Amino acid sequence: DEIENAATRNDSDHWHPAPLYPLFVNIITLHRNVVVVSPSDTAILDDSPLYPKHMNITAAKIASTTPDTETKTTTIATLYGPHRVESALKKLPKWLVDYIYWHQEEATKKENTAKQKYLVVSCWQGENCGGFSDRLRPLPFYLLLASKVQRLLCIHWSQPFGLEQLLQPVGIDWRCPSDLDVNNGESMRHNVLFQGIYRKMEGSSNTKEMVLHTIDQIQKNSDRFTSIGLIDRDFQKINRLNNIFQAHSYRERYPVAEKWFHIDLSQHLYRVLFEPIPAIAERMTQFKQQHSLHEYTAVHVRGRYPTGRMAGILGGKKEIAKEHDKGSHAPPLEGKLKDYLWGITGNAIDCALQLSNDEQETTIFFSSDNVDLTKYVLTQQQHSFSTNNRTIRFIANEREEMIQHLGATHHIASTTDPESFYSIIEDLFLMGEARCIAHGIGSFGAFGAGLTGNNCRIVHRNYMGKPVTCPNNSRYKYLANVTKDDLLDDDEEGGGKLDPPEGYFYADIIKK
Repeated sequence: DEIENAATRNDSDHWHPAPLYPLFVNIITLHRNVVVVSPSDTAILDDSPLYPKHMNITAAKIASTTPDTETKTTTIATLYGPHRVESALKKLPKWLVDYIYWHQEEATKKENTAKQKYLVVSCWQGENCGGFSDRLRPLPFYLLLASKVQRLLCIHWSQPFGLEQLLQPVGIDWRCPSDLDVNNGESMRHNVLFQGIYRKMEGSSNTKEMVLHTIDQIQKNSDRFTSIGLIDRDFQKINRLNNIFQAHSYRERYPVAEKWFHIDLSQHLYRVLFEPIPAIAERMTQFKQQHSLHEYTAVHVRGRYPTGRMAGILGGKKEIAKEHDKGSHAPPLEGKLKDYLWGITGNAIDCALQLSNDEQETTIFFSSDNVDLTKYVLTQQQHSFSTNNRTIRFIANEREEMIQHLGATHHIASTTDPESFYSIIEDLFLMGEARCIAHGIGSFGAFGAGLTGNNCRIVHRNYMGKPVTCPNNSRYKYLANVTKDDLLDDDEEGGGKLDPPEGYFYADIIKK
């Protein structure tokens, strides 16, 4: 009832969450002298209570949820940080905000903490968990699952290091408590989705059956910790789960989770959950100031994938292509490799220019896992592209060492320093601040687009690695009707869902 009263309703069944929440209240009120807010932002910086009164949160409780990382002054706080949580929450469905309230209240309790139960999103040592984007893409569904089983969701990565080494909590504290068994989870019961009889089953009804079975198993489990995971990182499996999240979040119809894309609500959800750690935020701030980076379009090129095509370019040696993709082999950018990557990149930039309506100058932030390709792009002039007499200004993070993929760290024992991944997170959030983004295969560029809400995105490359000319159908948003097969409860038609989104059904796109 307290959680229900935290939201107000009007006659049209729209609702608005109460103002602010424990974790980010701490950052604003206890460290209010170090929060930088742009003139266009609104933030309350006095000592009045900024959280729901019914929670009765004391200063001691608030302090207990503060990330251990020191808070520093950064202008990146204009797009990520405490003051963004309130507006982001208003864009999320009520069931999710209710769960966030409950999570915050439970996580700040000091009494009977041993009775608190957790659903652990884990990546254990030696486990192939995928890259940074692959690991977080199922998170919307995991939040829905945690709300159904009434467990506190927490994230624990031991491979290669904890997520908190790159991102820190904002709206809720998603870090696992210290008494979690860190011995590779050997004493914990693991719930692995799509294993056994469900491995090859397809269709929403079978996915629903699997999820309901998992919910039943977790509810019967009285252990303090139990984990949730996937048998593999197949994007279609993740999409089937995220479409269940979508059906519970929208009325009548929902945007379809497809390909390797992140859902539209990532734009708001991740502002509630995460912000870059101060060291990364400071790097971003310095980069933006150095390059006067404000309004811009982003381009992402996955230059070391797919490995099958790269093997043909690199002399037909599949092992070399695989090592190249992992980041442990860096062939020079010349010959066939240069021709291939520059063909892809030129098309990607042309696609990005079609998204931009600048009349005089277009600023493009370029990101790639190929360091030499990035350097080469920075040397190019406007005559290389369809500019319509516009000046193009290329901006990029220049690196000297080949970027390591997080998904390959279980193969490379020496890649354990979190700082070596800072630039990757920096690129991700800079893409997420772009007004438009052109990306290709792989979910990292799609993650950046998701952080923009997928509002201005185009795909410049297909799953086989071939360039796709623009404009193309990737600019459309596909929809599906909410059906009983999508809902975990037959009577789950409750209020507080988001309005039906605009877009197209697949059959309508085919007619175009």
